[in-house]
Amino acid sequence: METPTTQSVAPSNAPRNSQIPDLVKIGSIPTSTQMSLETSVLEPVQHSQSTCRFVLENKGILHSHSKIVLSCTDVGGNDGWFPIGVGAFSLIKNCRLMSGGKTLVEQRDFNIKMAYDSMFISNEHNVEKELYSTGRLINHNFHYDPSASGSKAQGVTIDTSIACDLDDGQYRVPGYIERSAEAQFALSLSDLFPFLKQQQLPLFMMEEQITIELEFEDNAKRMWVPAGGTPVIDINTAQTKLIADYQFYPESMMSAFASQNSPLTLTYMVNRLSKQSIDAGTELKIRNIGGNGRIVTKIIASLQDDATAITNPLGAFHSLAPAGSNASSNGSITLNVKYNNHLLYPLDVTNYAQHQHHLAQAQGMVPFVTRYEYSGGGTNESMTAVPLEGSDLRTNLKGRFCWQAHRLNRNERINSRGIEYQTTYNVNGGARTQRIWLEMVRMATLSGGKFTVMDA
Repeated sequence: METPTTQSVAPSNAPRNSQIPDLVKIGSIPTSTQMSLETSVLEPVQHSQSTCRFVLENKGILHSHSKIVLSCTDVGGNDGWFPIGVGAFSLIKNCRLMSGGKTLVEQRDFNIKMAYDSMFISNEHNVEKELYSTGRLINHNFHYDPSASGSKAQGVTIDTSIACDLDDGQYRVPGYIERSAEAQFALSLSDLFPFLKQQQLPLFMMEEQITIELEFEDNAKRMWVPAGGTPVIDINTAQTKLIADYQFYPESMMSAFASQNSPLTLTYMVNRLSKQSIDAGTELKIRNIGGNGRIVTKIIASLQDDATAITNPLGAFHSLAPAGSNASSNGSITLNVKYNNHLLYPLDVTNYAQHQHHLAQAQGMVPFVTRYEYSGGGTNESMTAVPLEGSDLRTNLKGRFCWQAHRLNRNERINSRGIEYQTTYNVNGGARTQRIWLEMVRMATLSGGKFTVMDA
């Protein structure tokens, strides 16, 4: 005889051994995950025209987009603007983040390296945000002459969001970012220290003093000015601030995080600089750029004319393509990279299109610059003849974004011989400075409130 259904069903009050974690059960969770945010405006503990230092409070979790606010004073004379490629980042030559006496991250010649990073910011982002927050202005558009017949564009120009001044026939920079406006610019900590874009510092777990140190660029290189202008630009020390955002979660969650992550290891990338003067000539240059015993993931190379005139809108923050033997031609760069007894490329690379391809592959995206700006390729007519605040764009932007980057593809630790960077510049037009950054893996372990730092 069949058992009645009512007898086969367990009583409603019988205990059940569920294997479903509380966190994924439908219903309320017996805890609060609400996050609160606290903002502190910190004054520098030391400030001069050459250096500046901030000390963070050891509380909460530091938000990576906390800002350092900088401004320059108007000392009279002609107008001046921050270089359009890097904006107010031109003020900062070196920067470092320290825990106690240990350096977590340091960037040397940071403002020049920022010229590389800024190539990968889209045009619309530059003109809609960066123009106001950092002063960067590499925004391309086509120039049209309303008095000419037809609708053919007359070259590419730097669009400042202000229409071309028909009275004097040139483009103008918005008045609110001129030196005379003494505008304040907010620079993100994640731009100064790129590892903060992926990781945040748990300050509440630290016992050591966390400091940010800035070294400022020489006065004459901070801005670009029209012909005949005076390059005397002082930082307004009364306006320099650190706007620090601290995140807080419920105390129970933060305590649990601290106990579950002791020790806490942060793995991130740092850039180590190697630079050398390069004389005029075409001979092969072989440099050992280091990396011995380290894990190196990327190489970024450039060539600067440190004596660039202050009337150039890019200032000294660029990477030059070698000048050709005459105005209608450009020089060449032949290069290769040797590490662990192997060449990175089976044949030396000379073609500028291939250089730009390797740059895009190493960075993971195409730079927002034209062929003319990258290598001086094409004709002068690809850039408009209409000046920007009296500056000839055809002359001053030609071949000034010629960076090279290489992704090391073997995932190997560099042996004791280091990395050899082999280059031939033909013709470089005079003495230059070759700067090469190695992107290396670093680990910082937080234990007992103190960091231990080592290269991977």
